Amino acid sequence: MIKAVNEPFPSVTVPKRVSVVVGNSATLTCSPPLSIPKAIVYWTDTNDPSSAGSRIKLDDRVVMDYSGKLHFANVIPSDNRNGEAYVCNAWQKSVFRSFLQGDDKIIQTKGCRFSPLLKITFVFLFD
Repeated sequence: MIKAVNEPFPSVTVPKRVSVVVGNSATLTCSPPLSIPKAIVYWTDTNDPSSAGSRIKLDDRVVMDYSGKLHFANVIPSDNRNGEAYVCNAWQKSVFRSFLQGDDKIIQTKGCRFSPLLKITFVFLFD
């Protein structure tokens, strides 16, 4: 007998806020629920269940690992997305064709890891 399982994400009422200094790295974790066969994990920019949302763009700076964690090599101010959540999704397409959302995270950017004031002194030597 083949068993198929598709458990829901735990309920999230308040997204977790992750505070990161601009320029530092950050990781958003996702703990997808048990799914047999294994669900496809991805991140979107909305938690509106009536909308599939847009997938978070992955590039050299933002990557997702095999376990579903979203890694930012260096956080930039626009990563806070005006307080909108990053939403972890699990899609089980082969048996249930279901779409689950959970593990909402909000990136709160603060400050800058580099000093905005850099004092440079030039010394000119004349003969």
